[in-house]
Amino acid sequence: MGKPVSGILYFLTFGFFGNHFSHAHPPLEVQLLKVCRDQQGATLSDCVIASERSADEVRAKVQELCLEELLVVANRETDGAVIYRAV
Repeated sequence: MGKPVSGILYFLTFGFFGNHFSHAHPPLEVQLLKVCRDQQGATLSDCVIASERSADEVRAKVQELCLEELLVVANRETDGAVIYRAV
């Protein structure tokens, strides 16, 4: 492209620090509350997939949100799966 210095800099900094640093994720609790609200009840697996965090980290945060009365535990009517709903 005729710009070797900026091209090398871009390459060495993963695209000027990559998308990870320029598109910051919202806090985990916000991600979990959104997925539980948007899906009108989400399983732990749904929460792990949506947040891209470990199951242990998500489970701990879900329990914390339940204690803070921001999520409630329920069962999905179709199959009885445990789901979490935003209050």
